[in-house]
This record gives sequence, structure tokens and C-alpha cells, in this order.
Amino acid sequence: MAIVGSLMVVWMAVLALVFDGSIWLWAVAPLSALPFAMFWRLRTSVDQEAVHVAFTFGWPKRTFPIEAVDAHAPARTRWYFGWGIRLIPQGWMFNVWGFDAVDVAYRTNGTIKTFRIGTDDPNGLDRAIASALDARTE
Repeated sequence: MAIVGSLMVVWMAVLALVFDGSIWLWAVAPLSALPFAMFWRLRTSVDQEAVHVAFTFGWPKRTFPIEAVDAHAPARTRWYFGWGIRLIPQGWMFNVWGFDAVDVAYRTNGTIKTFRIGTDDPNGLDRAIASALDARTE
């Protein structure tokens, strides 16, 4: 998150230079800060029903029903995939920081798709998904 904060400071400095202290700076700065705020945090939770992934304000979000999950495993994201919402070779990815992630393979409309979830604790998220899947089969 330190990178996002640093980018925000740099962006505000650029705006201050471009608008040269005019009244427009006060109108443009809050609007331009909105995308930074929207993608500031990625919240992931696992319960007996589903895996929930959402950005700061609860949107954009994805939910995967536990009964649709076929496989899951910790993964490492390549640096050039970047951060945010991305379409990568494995499927869609939500990530805000770092390179650790968990790949979730799920069934939808008869096909198996993969979704990569960025996380600071890939082993913990993987264990949480495994625990929810185990509870499903009991």
C-alpha cells in the first residue's frame, strides 16, 4: 500500500503544477483521487457458502460459490502482470500489492475458469478455502 500512497502524493504534485494553484485544483484533485481510493484495499473472505473478493468500497467484486470451486493453490504473479483488475493468461486477476496470490479454479456454465486473488497470506487463504471445501463434503 505504500506504493499507492506514494503514487497519490506524486499525482497530487503533478496536479498542483499543472493547475498552478488555481481553483480548478480543488475540483479536480478529489475526483482524480477516487480511483486511488477505490483500489486501495482488496478484501477477501471465505465462508461456508462462498469466496468473496471486493475492493475498498465493495465494488468491483467477485463471489465464487464453494460448490463451484474445483481446485485452489498458492501462486506467484509475474511482475509484468501489474496490479488492479487484469486479464492474465490464467484468467482474471484482482491484485493491489505484491506478487503472492491464490488461483481458484471454478466451474461456471459447464466450463472451468481460473481467477487469481492477490493476497499477503497465500497459504492462509488457501487453507481457508480448503477448510470451506472440507466442511462442504462433511
